[in-house]
Amino acid sequence: RFRKFCPNMLLYWSMMRGAVKNQSTLFNFGRSTRGSGTYKFKRQWGAEERQLYWYYLMEDDVAVPSLRHDSGKYRHVVAMWKHLPIPIAGLLGPGIISKLA
Repeated sequence: RFRKFCPNMLLYWSMMRGAVKNQSTLFNFGRSTRGSGTYKFKRQWGAEERQLYWYYLMEDDVAVPSLRHDSGKYRHVVAMWKHLPIPIAGLLGPGIISKLA
């Protein structure tokens, strides 16, 4: 019910304000997939894109995980996730994320 007030904007504003107060010259928004909603959100704050790489230490017979946000498996989990109460999401989160890889 509070989504219409855009609390995420206040959160980012507060973090950036704190960084400025501490005389920081860099603010790291974290990773986002190019073109995703979080990517667009961060760009509107002036974020500059930097290429980052994922590194995996895998056993020989194990494939590198596919963690694409547009995969069917990912969309299905996100749709279910949106309907979970926060305490339950907190308990289930680690188990669910391990299944996405």
